[in-house]
Amino acid sequence: MSYTLSAFSRDGEPTTLATAEDVLNFIAQLMIEADESADDTAAHLYVNERSTDDEDGLPDHELRVGIDPESSTGALRYTDLSGQFYARGTESGRAEVRYFHSGHADEYPTDSVVPLDVIRRSLIEMLSTGTRPTAVQWAPLQ
Repeated sequence: MSYTLSAFSRDGEPTTLATAEDVLNFIAQLMIEADESADDTAAHLYVNERSTDDEDGLPDHELRVGIDPESSTGALRYTDLSGQFYARGTESGRAEVRYFHSGHADEYPTDSVVPLDVIRRSLIEMLSTGTRPTAVQWAPLQ
């Protein structure tokens, strides 16, 4: 079975991702948005075919993607009912790592920097599995 993702970036309207080409186009669009505005360097994604939390109807998971167009890197954060995790990557060399979704900051550990290719592969994998990608090493977010 293949899955689709609803991706929310700066305009608030979801973009549906169903193919690897959709993922490539979405990452390219995120790069443009991040280059245009420091307040729009992140997106939130959800698997459409996954179940929702029975109490309030919200998705039972969320994948956040941060993009840094200057270094062609980014970060991944995954949340589900078992907790919050981030993709462990390389050290940023900065005191703090932040990405912004409509002006709201998400802070990441300093070792959370991953290449854009890893982000692309992770999203493409999520289209195939509907679950947290295995293309990265996940660590609990404290």
